[in-house]
Amino acid sequence: MRVRLAVLLLCMTLMPAIAHAVYNETGAAAPAGEADFDAAFRAIKAQQWDEAARLLALAALRHPRSADVFNLLGFAHRKLGDLPAAFRHYHRALEIDPEHRGAHEYIGEAWLMQGNVARARQHLRELDDLCQRVCEEYRLLERAIREFETAAWRRAPM
Repeated sequence: MRVRLAVLLLCMTLMPAIAHAVYNETGAAAPAGEADFDAAFRAIKAQQWDEAARLLALAALRHPRSADVFNLLGFAHRKLGDLPAAFRHYHRALEIDPEHRGAHEYIGEAWLMQGNVARARQHLRELDDLCQRVCEEYRLLERAIREFETAAWRRAPM
């Protein structure tokens, strides 16, 4: 019994270090404390889209398998009005992680910017599958679609 307890305690002690090493080696996401990623996040909060896109592009070079980096890169480009670049980065994020809820929400919003409600609803369905309508991303995209449709209805000729 003591041996099992000792092994369990050892595993619990080493698990964060092992997980951190695997996380960094695979480049699955930009690690917290990564300078360009952190600075880009601050630029996003300040709505400095050009600076955020520049910094995230640097972070993407170092973390080419980070869905988070590509999702935020798409977000920055969408805010700059560069939808082709935004779509390219959102698609890359979803290639890396098909279940990335943020990328599904943001690409849905980009589709609305192009007036394509059907494609936005496709990503809303993906979010429904991922979180059964209880995640923030589902709620935000659903509201964006509803607002888009309400605005379109008001603009429609009578």
